[in-house]
Parts: sequence; C-alpha cells; structure tokens
Amino acid sequence: MKPEEPVESVGPKEPEPESESEEEPEPESEPEPEPEPEPETPAGNYVFDGQNKVIKSAYYQDKTSPEGGGYSFWFLAVDPDNIENETSERIWIDIPKEMMGATTVLKGERPYEWRWWIEFMLEGWDKSYVGHGDPGDMGDVKSGLFSTVNYGNGSFTIEAVIVFNDNKTLSLSYTGEMLEWVD
Repeated sequence: MKPEEPVESVGPKEPEPESESEEEPEPESEPEPEPEPEPETPAGNYVFDGQNKVIKSAYYQDKTSPEGGGYSFWFLAVDPDNIENETSERIWIDIPKEMMGATTVLKGERPYEWRWWIEFMLEGWDKSYVGHGDPGDMGDVKSGLFSTVNYGNGSFTIEAVIVFNDNKTLSLSYTGEMLEWVD
C-alpha cells in the first residue's frame, strides 16, 4: 500500500489569524460627561414667626478657660461680603462649655461660671429678644433648649428651639464649619 499524499482542499480558504502587531486598536469611547455639580446645601436655617431663613454667615468664638467660659456663636441670613451695616438680622448665642455636647433645657439659673445667652435682633434692630440664664430670670425667654456638638476645627452642630414671652418661636438648626471670630 502506498501512503496517501496530502490533498489540497478545494474551496474558500479560511483566513489566517492576524498577528497581534497588525491588530487595529479598538476605537476609544467618548468620555462620559462630568455630572453637574450639586448645588451647595445650606449648612443651616432658622425659622421665626413662620418665616424660614437660610443661614449664610456663621461665626464662633472659643472663650473657654480652665475656670469655665464657653462658646459664642453668631448666625446671619446675609453673606459675609454683603453685610453693609450693623443692623442686619442676627442671632447671638453663648453656651457654657459644660453645656456643649448635650441637649440642655434652658432654666433661670446659672450653675456654671458662664451663663447661657440668646439675643435675636430683627432686621433694622427695631425689635429684639434677649434671654439669659440668671437665677429666677430668663429675660424674654419663656422656655427653650439648646443642643450642641463641637467636632473641632471650627465645625459644630447647634440646634435651638426658643419660645419667647410673646409666644413667638425661634427654631435654629446649623451643622457645618463656621468662621472664627477674632476680636
């Protein structure tokens, strides 16, 4: 018997595999458009007599000492660059360091070296409310509470609900960084 010789196939040839160096690069996909930046969420607001206002400026001052002291906070509904005069509506709160990190019901007493304080000056300063923690006297404050947290590096959470003697309520909520007030 005679060994069979290879037979060439007849018909279309299968394409030979291409070498890697001759491969065409895949077309680059279009870069995805970057998402629109989210609008900045205000760090806080306050509501008085049914009117809601966004806090646009917030300041703090650390007045603590080994003997006591506390923190002062100022909140305004205007941008720091647009404060034109001293009569912008503002809220000033003093909190003894011993009240920081807790929710405190406001009382007419002064158990610490520093007393709590709230001053709410309405636009134009024609009307103001002042409350404080003095024995037997809370000024214009009928009842209220403060809840505060100091996260360090000028970042705080401040919650306040204050009912004044005329039964109008001021509610404030702020979480975020504040500018340090320097005398």
